[in-house]
Amino acid sequence: MSLTAAGGDGGSLVNFGAAPFFKYVYKSFFLEPSLGINVLAGSGGGDSISFFQAGLWGGGQITLTESTALLLGPYFSYIHNIDREDGTGVAGLRLKE
Repeated sequence: MSLTAAGGDGGSLVNFGAAPFFKYVYKSFFLEPSLGINVLAGSGGGDSISFFQAGLWGGGQITLTESTALLLGPYFSYIHNIDREDGTGVAGLRLKE
C-alpha cells in the first residue's frame, strides 16, 4: 500500500495505491500474482482518476542463503483506466534478489 502527496505552484496531487500479492513457491519455481487499485486526485479543479492493475510474474529461483534467493522470469502487467474504459499491457523479463 502506498500514499504519496506532492504540491507545487500548480496545485497538489495525492496518489493512493494498494496492490497486494502472494508468492507461491514449489522447489525451484515461483508464481506471484497481484491485483490492485490506484487513485490519483489533484487540486485545481481536476477530477480523480482510478486505475485497476493486474500483474503476474513467475519463473525460476536460485537459493542464495536461507532467507534470500535470486528470482528470474517473465512478467506481465495490465493497467486499466476505470474512468476512460481503456488499458494497456506491458510484458518483459524481471530479475530480482
